[in-house]
Amino acid sequence: MKEEAKAQSITEGSATIENETAKVVSKDLPVFYNPVMRHNRDVTLLLL
Repeated sequence: MKEEAKAQSITEGSATIENETAKVVSKDLPVFYNPVMRHNRDVTLLLL
């Protein structure tokens, strides 16, 4: 039986994504979002 996922809207800067959150994280989820990496993405864009 597949676990039901809840939809969550995440906005970072001017980008918004719809992310499914599940009780168990697996590679079968359609989108992976790591909020801890936000700082690293910001720094990378500054350096580009």
